[in-house]
Amino acid sequence: MKKIKQIYWKIDSKLHQIREIYSFHLTNYFSTKKITNKEKNPVISLTTYGKRVNSVFLTIESIAKGTILPSRIILWLDDPLIFKNKPASLMRLMKRGLEVYLCENFGPHTKYFPYIENEQNPTLPLVTADDDVIYPKYWLSQLFDAWKKNPEYINAHGARTIKFTNGKIAPYLNWSYCSNSEPSFRNFALGIFGVIYPPEFQNKLKLAGRSFINYCPKADDIWLHAIAIRSGFKIKQISNNLIRGVIDTPDTQDMALFHSNQFSGGNDNQIRKTYNEEDYSLLLSEH
Repeated sequence: MKKIKQIYWKIDSKLHQIREIYSFHLTNYFSTKKITNKEKNPVISLTTYGKRVNSVFLTIESIAKGTILPSRIILWLDDPLIFKNKPASLMRLMKRGLEVYLCENFGPHTKYFPYIENEQNPTLPLVTADDDVIYPKYWLSQLFDAWKKNPEYINAHGARTIKFTNGKIAPYLNWSYCSNSEPSFRNFALGIFGVIYPPEFQNKLKLAGRSFINYCPKADDIWLHAIAIRSGFKIKQISNNLIRGVIDTPDTQDMALFHSNQFSGGNDNQIRKTYNEEDYSLLLSEH
């Protein structure tokens, strides 16, 4: 019976994915509805690359279907050829409020760093999104509500808890998913699920500049966490569990840094380079 339920759940999940993708194709082709508003809502920043440029519209359409709209949605492209030859799906979204800019290639940091570097005086919270997922309709509103309630924290839809072994940070894959909503320096926000960053933290990132290139060029989550704890920002998962309803977009996971970082120890190498003795002391103090 358990196996039958699992099979049913997988089939139901796949059908839901197909329905969502089909609806976003229709919306993208026919809709003229604005995807942003002029309220003081969060700014959303993301990037894409390679063949994902043809499917990133699904992520953006899912955000636009949310219960609240962002004040801006910014897509950063680091490939001049792709920027010059944007797919029709993005051109249609630009007519509805999407901003698309050409920038330097900062690897995964491209999703947020060009905005940080160019924004002179941030007053709005910044939300980062990944380009290979479809977000549920309450995704942005829950992040925004969490920030309004607890602006002194970095609020996230999903996090892991940093573990230690013999006084050293344990391998990344040994970190368990967070199962509570208590703020902690040991909580490690997972960008794929969505994270909201206060304006004050954005200023700290700007001061840190491009140093991430020397420490964790392929792991934005690590750098964002390191700067957070050094700046006194605890990380808070907004509920006791990971967000539900996040769907992978088809044919994107094969290109993800996910594989090299998680399964070949890429995260662990960059963790060793990034965190210093003061970081260790702070993390160990929250035992």
